[in-house]
Amino acid sequence: MTRHFHQRLFYLLTIGMSAFLIAGCGSSRPQDSKLPLTTPYQAVFLDNGQFFYGKVDQSLSGFLLLTDIYYIQGSQDPETNQVKNILIQRGKEWHSPDRMFLNLRHVVAIEPVTSTSEVAQLIEKQQTNREVK
Repeated sequence: MTRHFHQRLFYLLTIGMSAFLIAGCGSSRPQDSKLPLTTPYQAVFLDNGQFFYGKVDQSLSGFLLLTDIYYIQGSQDPETNQVKNILIQRGKEWHSPDRMFLNLRHVVAIEPVTSTSEVAQLIEKQQTNREVK
């Protein structure tokens, strides 16, 4: 085989792969399919390093609706320098948000929060304390 043939083959393969990807045929999941969310809460990781725990609703085009939202906040004890992580429920901020709309382009991963996890137990404890008050 000649060098000219290899160059032509490479060119055709490059054009073919580009057309394939542009047409969206390279997508491993159809846009209208739903994720198999089997737990009440999910952990949502964003590309800026933030993460939230909440109930995911996938019904919005291009966005992920997250409700009943929690996040971890670390605080350092000035005497011991020990860092303590606290689970905070969103809504306590000045603007009292009750939901978040996350741009799907910035969602890196969605993971289940299992009922036996420490996060699920802390959420349950906070909800029980809220109901008692």
